[in-house]
Amino acid sequence: MSDVIRMMKLPKGARVLDAVLVTDDLGTTGTLDVGWEATADEVADPNGFLNAIDVNSAAAINKMSTTAGYPGMLKQFSAEAQISITASQATTATTGTIELVVYYVVD
Repeated sequence: MSDVIRMMKLPKGARVLDAVLVTDDLGTTGTLDVGWEATADEVADPNGFLNAIDVNSAAAINKMSTTAGYPGMLKQFSAEAQISITASQATTATTGTIELVVYYVVD
């Protein structure tokens, strides 16, 4: 079973411009996905912003805008959306920091 870290909620009408994930070195294995949970109007996409981010590098910075094809790029949410990080592969870390920034505007 994957661990899920619930981060912020985006308001109804939010249009996502970018997502940035910053992590410490979280061990010798592990990947993180960033996406959104299902709402009454949206289908869940647990890796809609970032997919399979390797956490085996110190001070890694990953931006959605540097890779084409993420469905979250310029996505507008029609309802409040819970943004989550999923550890799709267990890390070996016992401590560390995970930071997430989602840039958005409300149309």
